[in-house]
Amino acid sequence: MLTKNDITSAVVENWLADFEQALAAPSDAGLRALFPPDCHWRDVLALTWTIQTLGRPSYAPLVRYRSFEYQAASWDRPRRVIAEIEHHLGELFPRVGFIVTTLTGTNRAIVRFSNQRGTAEQWIKEGKTATHWTRLSCHRFRANEVPM
Repeated sequence: MLTKNDITSAVVENWLADFEQALAAPSDAGLRALFPPDCHWRDVLALTWTIQTLGRPSYAPLVRYRSFEYQAASWDRPRRVIAEIEHHLGELFPRVGFIVTTLTGTNRAIVRFSNQRGTAEQWIKEGKTATHWTRLSCHRFRANEVPM
């Protein structure tokens, strides 16, 4: 009795023998029979010049971070300015946001922290508007997150 591995090996060996014969043949009819039209292995093996990625396309924007020093006339010392540059698919110009900070750390970490803090501040503002809060119980920013 043949095992599952024996059957799989026999199928693979038969397919490889057919593949070898199709490569040696002068026409491409044998290759067309081995590979369905949308088979990515055909393109990976470079049997056609059509190389494409199958699957869902990536729509995630390309994001880059740059920082530089800047001192406004009213500032006593230069501050770090971080630019977040997002290139979105199908858009001609990138989206750029700037954050002025004195924090140390990587550009990405500071932008992420600033965005999270801004979101928390918006929640506080919405809560005050919706429930007519007049004050928060704690002085620390992080401590007020739980009572809400």
